[in-house]
Amino acid sequence: LSVPSVFNSSGTLQTLTGVAGTTSITTGDLGRDDVVHTLQRVRPRYLTKPTTANLTNQYRMSEGETLTSDAAVALSSSGWFDVIRSARFHRLQIEMTGDWEMGNVFPQFVEDGIE
Repeated sequence: LSVPSVFNSSGTLQTLTGVAGTTSITTGDLGRDDVVHTLQRVRPRYLTKPTTANLTNQYRMSEGETLTSDAAVALSSSGWFDVIRSARFHRLQIEMTGDWEMGNVFPQFVEDGIE
């Protein structure tokens, strides 16, 4: 039997069992220095769908700049987060309630132009 575990700040091993409360995942920066992209949609591939899910897109035009956050959007009935934002770099934060398991996340970008 395999049980996910973590060490807490005191160094004690704890298992990740029970019903999840509010949890989130955040990607690293997605993008390139020389391309502006419009993020149109994000599709999480849930193996176990959470009770609720909201995505906040954070973006910036250059590395080193402060991130700006869009308003959070809820997961649609079609399984997408609908987002429209042009920038060089996007960071996705998905906040969920309830138990969930995600296999992958697929952002849909359209290239606006290359410098």
